[in-house]
Amino acid sequence: MTKHEAARRDEQRRASLVANHAGPERGWVARKQAPRAPSARNSVPPPAAPERPLPEWARPPPLPDKLLLSHTDLHALGISYSRQHLYRLMASGAFPRPVALGAEVCARKAWRRSDIMNWLGQLRPAAEPAE
Repeated sequence: MTKHEAARRDEQRRASLVANHAGPERGWVARKQAPRAPSARNSVPPPAAPERPLPEWARPPPLPDKLLLSHTDLHALGISYSRQHLYRLMASGAFPRPVALGAEVCARKAWRRSDIMNWLGQLRPAAEPAE
């Protein structure tokens, strides 16, 4: 770089600093805009973006029964078996199997309310206490 090119470059830098100078600050601070105060005109929120449908792979599988029960819901219905005992009953076919709430193998599982109510209806009544 020659002396003349360096001098021209320095002159251009000084000219840009003078043009962008907006107070005691220099450089990017001078060009930074101050935050605007909200006005009455701008207080209306922008319209919401239209909701796009989920892609096919992200949609949950269709479930025939809308009410699903977790393990704690089973306790509230009076089925106070441990998880281990419930899985033993499921393995023997004595208790309905849960449905997966997602496509993954490790997805959370829950029971259909209708299956649980049918199972409760099929239980034999306990013997009456002796008098």
